[in-house]
Amino acid sequence: MSAFKSTIGAQGITYRSIAEAAISFPLFDLGIVSRDAYYPHPFVDDEGTTFDAMSDFYCPLTGIFFEFKNGFQNGIKTKATANNKLAAFHKADALGFITKKNRAISILESAWSSSVQKFRLVQTQLAATGHCVVMIYDTLPDADTQARLRRTKAFWCVFGDDDWRAFQQFRTLARLGFRTEYNIKGHGFKSHGGLKRVQQPKNLQG
Repeated sequence: MSAFKSTIGAQGITYRSIAEAAISFPLFDLGIVSRDAYYPHPFVDDEGTTFDAMSDFYCPLTGIFFEFKNGFQNGIKTKATANNKLAAFHKADALGFITKKNRAISILESAWSSSVQKFRLVQTQLAATGHCVVMIYDTLPDADTQARLRRTKAFWCVFGDDDWRAFQQFRTLARLGFRTEYNIKGHGFKSHGGLKRVQQPKNLQG
C-alpha cells in the first residue's frame, strides 16, 4: 500500500504541504477559505528593508487572516540576515556538506519565510491598518519556537486549543450579528456586526 498522502485539500485546491491540505478541510467547515495570495503592499523589517508576505487562509465572516505553520520557526531578525544564511546554506549544499536528513531543517533555520520575527512584523503592521492575521499550528510548536513567539509577542494558536475555541465562539457571535471581540494573547480584534458587514477589504484582495 502506498504511503503517499495527498496535498489536495478543500475545494480541490493543491496546497504546498500535506499538513496544510489536511487542515484546510476542518477550516473550510468553519467558513475559513484558502487565500494563497500576497498582500498587495510590502512590509518593512527593523533595518528598513521591504519584504512581501502572504496569508494562507481567510475568514470572510470575521475578517481574520490565518497563516498556517506546522513546526519549527527560526529567530532571524532581518531579511538581510536571512538572505546571508540562505546563501551560505546553498553554498554548503552545493559542496555536499548538507545531508539529505538535515536539508529540510537547514532550510527552515535559514529562511525569512520561517522567521517568527517576520510574522511579528506582518501582524503589527497589518494591525496598524485595522486588520488581523493569526498564526495557526496543527500541533504545539517546539519549546524554542514558543519562546521566540513569547519574546516577539506574536499571537498564535494551535488548532483545537483554548485560543482556537475562543475564535470559534467569536465567529459564532459574529455570524449571529453581534458586535463582539476576539482576544488572543493580549490582542483584541472586534467584529463588525455579522457577515453582511464584514467583507474582505478591497485593499487586501490578492
